[in-house]
Amino acid sequence: MRYRTLTQDEEHPRERWLATRALRLFSQKLGIPEVRLSFLKADPLGPFIFESDILGFCFPRGEEIAVVRGLCDRDLILVIYLFKKMIREAVGEAINR
Repeated sequence: MRYRTLTQDEEHPRERWLATRALRLFSQKLGIPEVRLSFLKADPLGPFIFESDILGFCFPRGEEIAVVRGLCDRDLILVIYLFKKMIREAVGEAINR
């Protein structure tokens, strides 16, 4: 599957609002800085290639989270939470090296 990031005009305002709120909350609770957030959609010419369907991904350095648009509220919040936990673990491992 191939994906691309959405432009601001393509995003759903409520989805952006909810995701931004969840991102801020988890950043505070987990004690790590906020990261950028983008939304994805399937696109046969998209630059991001995966072997199967995804719900989102975290960029390698942990500076941005990308989430597939159109998830239900619960799944959107859970995906953001999981990626923030992954970032926290990566930051902790880098500090302990």
